[in-house]
Amino acid sequence: MTLPSPGARLRGWVARLRPGAHDLATEDGRSSERYRRAALTVVVSAGAKVLAIVTLFGSIRIISNTTSAEELGLWLLLVTAVTLVGFADFGIGNGLLNAIADARGRDDDEFTKEAISSAFFALLGLALLLGGAFALVYPHVEWATLYNVTGPTADQAGPATAAFVACILAALPLGISQRVHHAHQRGWVANGWQGLASAISLAAVIVASKEGAGTPVLVAAMLSGPPVAYFSDSCVLFFRNRPDLRPRLRLASTRAARRVLSHGFLFFIIATVGAVSYELDSLVISHYLGADQVQVYAVPFRLFMLAPSVVTLLLTPLWPAYGEAASRRDLAWVNSTLR
Repeated sequence: MTLPSPGARLRGWVARLRPGAHDLATEDGRSSERYRRAALTVVVSAGAKVLAIVTLFGSIRIISNTTSAEELGLWLLLVTAVTLVGFADFGIGNGLLNAIADARGRDDDEFTKEAISSAFFALLGLALLLGGAFALVYPHVEWATLYNVTGPTADQAGPATAAFVACILAALPLGISQRVHHAHQRGWVANGWQGLASAISLAAVIVASKEGAGTPVLVAAMLSGPPVAYFSDSCVLFFRNRPDLRPRLRLASTRAARRVLSHGFLFFIIATVGAVSYELDSLVISHYLGADQVQVYAVPFRLFMLAPSVVTLLLTPLWPAYGEAASRRDLAWVNSTLR
């Protein structure tokens, strides 16, 4: 058997990645379309990640000119702790992604609608539950002691934490649109909205800093981008582009919720372990050494984390493609793509 030349293989890849959708009625067409969508997602995701990095380091530069080292450390601790609460949805988001990818492979549109509705209302209820729990706990926590801050910063520690929690919980149910995009192998759309979220955050930080806002407002400004962008994304997706997928309480079902949760439980465990392993360091540093020392660690840590981000950038777009292909029993494509 004669293997194709490198030039022939390159031409084959270019043909697969040509603009425009492929014929999804054929196995070769579905294969090419998976590659095309993954490639688009990688390109847009790279741009979104660059914008996110610019937003973070640009915001640090802006805020450092108007705040003390301790206030900057508290702000940095909270805005970079977003990944720490990646497990806050109990794996429902990733469980939904897997469930939809599997349903797409079976062309089961009804289950897709049920899964989206079930996940959305589960996340909405979870956000309300966590918000209520935080409201009960809030008055009983010595936030200044937790972060080891003093003086004017001590008075801002609690409100800054409240702003952090509010933004995170608001994004929890709204972020379902992102999972729907990824599950349908339209990750470039989700990443485009992520880029917009970064732009909104940077603009909000610039305005808040010019107004001389305190740490709570600066935290809210930095974290306002995702919920605003996700809300806009949800409106466009569920009210204009795909109203058939709009979450409806009557479509929520026990079977869909069970499937989503069963897929999501292991993701919850993984996210929790990852958060404890990699994201608690800033809080430990703040508590024992002071909030002004957080930036000494957190800034270079974000730079080092660019390396695994490259791996994620390349592999994440293939996740829903693997799920859809495996559901169709197209294991030859899964094996060859993995290799």
